[in-house]
Amino acid sequence: MWITKFIIQGTVYDPEVAKLVLEELLVDAGVKILLHTRVVGAVTNKEKRLAAIVTESKSGRQAWVADRFIDCTGDGDLAAQSGCRFDVGVGSDCVCQPMSMLALLTGVNPEAVREYIRETGPSAKPRLLDLMENAGINPSYRAPTLRHLHSGVYSLMTNHEYGVSAFDAQAISDATIRGRREVHEIING
Repeated sequence: MWITKFIIQGTVYDPEVAKLVLEELLVDAGVKILLHTRVVGAVTNKEKRLAAIVTESKSGRQAWVADRFIDCTGDGDLAAQSGCRFDVGVGSDCVCQPMSMLALLTGVNPEAVREYIRETGPSAKPRLLDLMENAGINPSYRAPTLRHLHSGVYSLMTNHEYGVSAFDAQAISDATIRGRREVHEIING
């Protein structure tokens, strides 16, 4: 029942329930899941097919062989380590989707925010931006989005970090710190 409800609700879902459902489906299918682990290398055979991967985690450096690997790195790290060709961004300027910092909110009065919830219609986002700007808040994301996930839990997207290189750990760290600061300033402002 709860899986059916999760799927039918479309884009509005509780990320924690999604994690649980997806992990259970994978475990039931016999998939080995290894969280908190980074792909740091790939070994290909003569045919240039992936033969093994190298990971690092709290368990140390490990090598893995399998008939199949699924790249769940989020950035295609395994494919890149394997020598696959890839492009970054669009056009000569390599324009990429900005990074975003989202917040989960509780303690929200449902009646007070109803008209700002994304699923109420296309005017919700501009209304939320107007509300924020009238309060002296200028979010970096000019189409802020409030979604009601379930019960009294909402998600809020008001931050975008533009032009951050996904290949630069310091740039990603700096963007994360800026994003978290902006979200807190908006929530507490």
